[in-house]
Amino acid sequence: MTTLIASLIISTFAFASNTKVMTVEGAFEKVESGDYIHLILKVPKDERVSLVCSDLPKSLVKGIDCNELAKNQDSYKGKVLKVAYHEESKLIPEAGEKIVWKYVDRIDLKK
Repeated sequence: MTTLIASLIISTFAFASNTKVMTVEGAFEKVESGDYIHLILKVPKDERVSLVCSDLPKSLVKGIDCNELAKNQDSYKGKVLKVAYHEESKLIPEAGEKIVWKYVDRIDLKK
């Protein structure tokens, strides 16, 4: 049992250390809800970036919560956000393929 627990802990740390955290800055455009919650930012050259937000309990959220952004979209519209995220490849049954998605780790208002 101890070996199993130690293996799980080591696996968790190995996964965490292999996850590359990246950042993007862009003007808040909107939050779209459907099967997933997507944060949409407008970045230079009129491009848009879509990031997937996890629906976390308030106590686990670092920075601004996507639910807060969704409720108060008008007050955040156009404000520059700095978002830390990581990428994950997930099989999406509806699409019948693996898709690489950007998952939000933290959202901060750039001052």
